[in-house]
Amino acid sequence: MSHTATSAFCRSIKLQCELYPSREVAICLDPYCGLGFVLWCLCSVYSGHQSILIPPSELEVNPALWLSAVSQYKVRDTFCSYSVMELCTKGLGLQTDSLKSRGLDLSRVRTCVVVAEERPRIALTQSFSKLFKDLGLHPRAVSTSFGCRVNLAICLQPHRLGKLADQGTSGPDPTTVYVDMRALRHDRVRLVERGSPHSLPLMESGKILPGVRIIIANPETKGPMGESHLGEIWVHSGHNASGYFTVYGDELLQSDHFSSRLSFGDTHTVWARTGYLGFLRRTELTDASGGEGRLSVRVKTEEKQLGLK
Repeated sequence: MSHTATSAFCRSIKLQCELYPSREVAICLDPYCGLGFVLWCLCSVYSGHQSILIPPSELEVNPALWLSAVSQYKVRDTFCSYSVMELCTKGLGLQTDSLKSRGLDLSRVRTCVVVAEERPRIALTQSFSKLFKDLGLHPRAVSTSFGCRVNLAICLQPHRLGKLADQGTSGPDPTTVYVDMRALRHDRVRLVERGSPHSLPLMESGKILPGVRIIIANPETKGPMGESHLGEIWVHSGHNASGYFTVYGDELLQSDHFSSRLSFGDTHTVWARTGYLGFLRRTELTDASGGEGRLSVRVKTEEKQLGLK
C-alpha cells in the first residue's frame, strides 16, 4: 500500500468508527498484518485516540485478560479476532458466575467488532454473546468486519448501540438470510425460508466503509453481473493495495488482480479483484446475505461452495 492509500485507510476508519482523542479502544488481535496491524500501529497515531493493546497470546495463560481490561477501563469499543473469541468462550464458559462476583462488567461495551477475512461465524458469535450476556454484554454490540489482501477493510459495523446498551439503539440488527446451496452451484441465488432443505445461513459482515465502491463482476468475461447472480466482488477505493511486495512470475497477473477494468459499461474505473464471490439483490450488496449497504462474503472455491479454501 502507498502512503496515500494508508492515509485514506486511516481516514475511512476514523469516519466510520467516530474516533477522536478522548476515545479509548481495546484491541485484542494479532498485529502482524491487515486491519490488525493498522489498528495496533497506525489508527491511534492518525486519530489521536488511546489504544489499549492486549496480545492474544496472553489469553492462553489468562483467558479473562481481555474482558477484564475492557471492564476495568470502562471501554465502549473493542476489536478482537475469532480465535480470541473462541479462547474466551472455551476458557471462561464455566467461570461467568465467578467473574460476575468479582465485578467484571461489560454493560458499557457498545461495539465489539470481530476482524476477519472470512464470512461471519454465526454459531461462534451467538455463543459468545449468549455466554457473556449475564455480565452485561448486549447481544447487538457484537458485529463483524471483512477485508482481504487487496483491500484490508471493505466493510465494518461500528456503533450499533447507543451511548449505553440500555439506552436504546441507533442501528439495525445484522441481516441474516438463507440461500439454496443447490442454486449456488449454478451461480444463481435463491433465498429460502429458515429450516428449508439445503439452506445455508449467511449474515452480513458490516457497513461498507466511506469511500469504498463495490461491483459484482463475471471473473471470466469481466462484465458486470445482474441481480441475484453470483460473481466476483470487485472494489474501488482510495485504500486499495497497489500490489504484492515481491512478485514471482507473470507481472501481468498482478496487474489484472489489482488494476482491472470492466469489459463493458464503466470501463474507465480501476478495480481490485478480491477473489471472493458475492451477489447484488435489491441494491443491497451481499454474498448470500442482505442488509442495506452491507456485505457478507464467501470464499471462491472450485466447487463454488460457501466457505473457506
